Amino acid sequence: MDGAVAIVIAAAISCAGPLLLDWRTGKRRIEERREDFARQDAVAAAAKIVATNTASQLRQIHTLVNSDMTAARQGELDQTRLSLILLRKIVAMGAIAGRSATVDELAAIEETEKRITELEGILADRLAQLKIVEAEMKDHPV
Repeated sequence: MDGAVAIVIAAAISCAGPLLLDWRTGKRRIEERREDFARQDAVAAAAKIVATNTASQLRQIHTLVNSDMTAARQGELDQTRLSLILLRKIVAMGAIAGRSATVDELAAIEETEKRITELEGILADRLAQLKIVEAEMKDHPV
């Protein structure tokens, strides 16, 4: 019987060895997955920080560009209004001198008036957008 017991023990060990190895390999894979998930979470957190910083920087750049563009448009509007005043004075002075306004002078006045209306619309839109951005910045400061 000693030989039979030895065979059973040997068979049990030979079966248990691979099972034990599989069990240890499975535990190692689970641990590797946990580590991988932790790395992925760390990368995602870093990406979120980068995205937030980038969004903040882009918002600042956008604000600066919009400020410059708004100032430029306001300057253009001011100059265009002055041009309209001068054009109307030229026509009025011509009328005092007994000369009728030319087609070109009247067309220039009309185009200048259209440009003033266009610039006023652009500036009103920019002001509305600025108010929206300011409200968003209050609601979601970066």
